Amino acid sequence: MKYRGLAVGLLLFFVMTGVAVAQSTPAQAVIYVQDLTPGDLGNRIRDILVTRIADKFEAFNLRAIGDPILVDTPEAESADFRVQPLLAQKVPAATDLVVAAIFRIQSSAVDIQFILVDPKQKNVLGGVLSRARTGLTVFTSVDAAVNDLDPVLTQYVTNRYQYQPPQGVVETITLEGGREGEEVFFAGRDVGKVSGGVLKVPYTPFPVGSKVRVEIRKPGYHPEETVVELPSTQVKAPIPALQRANRFTAGVDWTFGQALGFGVVGRFYGVPDWTYLELAAYRDLVPQTHVGFHDLRHYDFGVTAGQYLFLSYSSLVRVTVSLGAGVIYTSLEGTTTPDFVDLYLNLLSPTVELRFAGWQLFVQPQMKFALGVGDNLLGRTWVTTSLGIPPVTIGVLRSW
Repeated sequence: MKYRGLAVGLLLFFVMTGVAVAQSTPAQAVIYVQDLTPGDLGNRIRDILVTRIADKFEAFNLRAIGDPILVDTPEAESADFRVQPLLAQKVPAATDLVVAAIFRIQSSAVDIQFILVDPKQKNVLGGVLSRARTGLTVFTSVDAAVNDLDPVLTQYVTNRYQYQPPQGVVETITLEGGREGEEVFFAGRDVGKVSGGVLKVPYTPFPVGSKVRVEIRKPGYHPEETVVELPSTQVKAPIPALQRANRFTAGVDWTFGQALGFGVVGRFYGVPDWTYLELAAYRDLVPQTHVGFHDLRHYDFGVTAGQYLFLSYSSLVRVTVSLGAGVIYTSLEGTTTPDFVDLYLNLLSPTVELRFAGWQLFVQPQMKFALGVGDNLLGRTWVTTSLGIPPVTIGVLRSW
């Protein structure tokens, strides 16, 4: 019995020692760096990343095997760069872990997507998205970005033999639609631009069932915000095509209740598609119908400030109100009769617009009040038609 107990004790000792040795055996890791920036701009950052990740291996008792895998892939050619290119690379058969850094240089920053991959099980073990500033502080900034790996590496090293890919986590997010070059901010992070109607969001482990705020921007267009739901591990979600932010509008019009004529109008938007200053000119001409009669001509020049109400710039129908002033100049050709000048106020003339493809058809009652000052023709009164109603202008506008 004494020897049997000793044997059992020695057996337990060797088993525990073997487990301890197995657990202390360093994982064999490979560095993978992928540059999504066209040209040679990323060479410097790629070299820094290789050095810093190698330092991180040493700090976490990871054994680097093989040479770093360096890949240059223009952004336009990058498909699902989160996993597939990693698994397609030839890594040593003994590799336990691939630590990948996939980066893209922006105008003033570099986005770095760190991913841990188990090449044997073909599983993503975790990841983190970091942003580092470019410029003189690039060394310090990349160091700070690489340090974001610490929690993920700590979890892997601590639970190496039991570590499983996170469950209930979204693996891929593909955004579809939008305009070419739209910049997308996903949960507050710049995740890239739409190319060919598609944008693949860099891997970030959102829980399945999350709702994420997305902002879309593009110079010269109205920004949009939307919410994307993540109901499964593989998500495809639409994003809107942005509407152009118009700064100018020009068009022609005709007014019912005045003599035969036509007008031109131009708008300058202080707030695109919302607040504007409008300049308008209209010419009436009562033609000579009998011998001895004279042509009666009216010229109407006005300036107004307008504001769209209630409905957004993307609505099919919109309503504006405007406030301004103008002058009507009247002359009788071929006579010694003096010309008349009528000053008027334009008091909140409402306009209804029907909008499509950058064009607007509009209807506008003319709420003009003549002031009756100076050498005038109309007197102090509301300007009306022979039916006792305000003149109504109909026209078409083009915005850009």
